Amino acid sequence: MGMSSFMTTDTGKSIPNKYNSKPARPVWLLNSEGEKWFCGSYDGYCTYGRDIFVVTYEMNTGIKIDDNLPEVWENARQIGINMVFHPYVYTYLFNASPEENESFDFYDTELREEAERKGKIMFEDEENFEIRVIHPNLVENEDEEWKEVLLVSCPNQGHFY
Repeated sequence: MGMSSFMTTDTGKSIPNKYNSKPARPVWLLNSEGEKWFCGSYDGYCTYGRDIFVVTYEMNTGIKIDDNLPEVWENARQIGINMVFHPYVYTYLFNASPEENESFDFYDTELREEAERKGKIMFEDEENFEIRVIHPNLVENEDEEWKEVLLVSCPNQGHFY
């Protein structure tokens, strides 16, 4: 697993990881239900007080994940990764097996069409594009409220400035 990072939702600033020379940028991870997690020093692996991809999964499925159940947590995380990095898609993969989810290639047109026929995933064509996924927010200001905006990846991965 490689390092990555996002831009803050409220200020548009990069969130540097703790392994680089820039000072830490404390942030809050917010979900659509009003829950918040604090991250004082970002580790570089998308844990901002809690794993951002698991939070994304929970927000889009309504299923709360026990962070102490590794197999369930990892499956939810993988689906959350797809939800964050493929916002054109609203996934119904939460009822798929871990093997199906791990092997799912979003760039394989034949596989996407098969999944769509099975009702596990729905794609919108680009002309009628509509976001079907909601993302958590990463904010510097603790008093910020969650907004329906997509996460923006940091071009420097929170490390290479």
